[in-house]
Amino acid sequence: MEIIPSHFSDQTSPESWFSDSLPRGSCIYYIGNEDPQTSGRFLRAGHSVKFHDMNRDLRLMSLTEASLDAIWWNDASRFFTLEDAHRILNTFFRGLRPGGLLAMSFLKDEKLAKRSHIWKVTALQSLLRQSGYSLLAPYEQNSFALYLCRRTT
Repeated sequence: MEIIPSHFSDQTSPESWFSDSLPRGSCIYYIGNEDPQTSGRFLRAGHSVKFHDMNRDLRLMSLTEASLDAIWWNDASRFFTLEDAHRILNTFFRGLRPGGLLAMSFLKDEKLAKRSHIWKVTALQSLLRQSGYSLLAPYEQNSFALYLCRRTT
């Protein structure tokens, strides 16, 4: 399967790209406040969606090895430092099947620091590589970014 389908344009939403890059029936682990538009898009595409209980600390979670096709981590920097993210990304790596997809959004605008940690883009890119992910497509705006990544084998 192509990593970025040729019929996609710069106008294609990250959610569509993510969903369409997965085989029908894939299992997506959704982390973040439930967004009916995003999760609904995944369900309409024929995927199953498991929602993370937001009362459980991601730093303490475990996942069954190679049990997930994809993880959608919304607002990743809200509660966690980059150091926390390293541990969480390693847990995700174990839970994803080889070649599985990870999407993560995070804030990068220091004006919003009161409600969230700010992650430096270069530090996150390095952390992703160290944790075994390849960055496929960064969607960046002024205040936030969404990274689409693939678990390496």
